[in-house]
Amino acid sequence: MRPVFKINLFLLPVISYKNPGRDAQNLVVALSAPVGLIILGMLINSEIPYFGLAKILCLTNVANLLPITTDGEVIFLSVYNLIKENKT
Repeated sequence: MRPVFKINLFLLPVISYKNPGRDAQNLVVALSAPVGLIILGMLINSEIPYFGLAKILCLTNVANLLPITTDGEVIFLSVYNLIKENKT
């Protein structure tokens, strides 16, 4: 997707890329971070001090799969468009 790294007017880093409109690629990108962190959260041993907090933080990424978040919205729209393409 050729990401471009820039610094905006408020001196904050911004990564942007041109979206080619490929729903399958958008789905993979949107799923990668939440699913990866959820899996990591399942693997963390919560009996070790402070690891319990890390486990909770990783597992809260389940919320990123809901359509009320940016990743969830992209996931929903990508799945919807892929299903719509298969029906036609």
